[in-house]
Amino acid sequence: MNNNADISSNATPSFQIPKAYLRYVSILEFFSFKLAAAEITNRFFTPIPFKTPKREIPFIEQSKVEVIPVGKRQATLHTYGSGSKTAVFIHGWSGRGSQAYALAPVLVEAGYKVVAVTAPAHGDNPGKRTHMLQFADALKATGEHIGQIDALLAHSIGGAAAFNAVATGLDVKDLVILGAPSSILDVIDDFCTRLQLDDRYKKYIEHHLETHFYEDVEALSPRRRAAEISGIRGLIVHDKQDIDVGYEQAEALHQTWSGSKLLLTEGLGHRRILSDETVLNTVVEFLTSN
Repeated sequence: MNNNADISSNATPSFQIPKAYLRYVSILEFFSFKLAAAEITNRFFTPIPFKTPKREIPFIEQSKVEVIPVGKRQATLHTYGSGSKTAVFIHGWSGRGSQAYALAPVLVEAGYKVVAVTAPAHGDNPGKRTHMLQFADALKATGEHIGQIDALLAHSIGGAAAFNAVATGLDVKDLVILGAPSSILDVIDDFCTRLQLDDRYKKYIEHHLETHFYEDVEALSPRRRAAEISGIRGLIVHDKQDIDVGYEQAEALHQTWSGSKLLLTEGLGHRRILSDETVLNTVVEFLTSN
């Protein structure tokens, strides 16, 4: 997914694959490819539980917390502020709603109430495994729970979920996508590259997704879904030093998302894009420009 050649020294991936796990997969493969592939597929659906950093605690403490059902699962909502308009934020893989800690205050100042969604199997929600379509279901359940959504802001794989939620009925006025992939197949490719796996595993995961979820998995990609959400204003923000999701993903999405605006930043990587002052100001300017 990432072809960047100008990675800065302070750009680090969101997580590192332990060498012990790579050795474990190699041992499984020695005995059986199917056994190794089944383990890898389970890993593909398993978020990493990170500890909530101290900088996000004030946002959590100052928010109203609700738990809502998402099918047989649950999502957690943190509502911050009480503006006349509503902005919803959803995080990326292995993230949490409190990553809106820097975004929420500037949106509240601009007149929004902010609802941050923590997806199933993330944060304190039960479960070990989930997938992008459950993120989308969490967004639709949020819409049913809170009513009108004026702005939807989504980070990383949450961006892919946002496109799928909107394309299948979630009503929003503005959509802001930050550091998100534009292709599901590229997500699979990146995952397998990180784990040093060959094309057999890519095909295995793709086949699993198409067997259990959707017959054409790439049809769920933002750059394909973009054609289905015409009329919604869009802003794409991506950093050129993002080594989790290469910025060419944003360029590809921008080309297929008619009328969207694109902001490419420098030196923020995959996560700091959520708290950078220039990015926050650009987002607020975009949302308040109608």
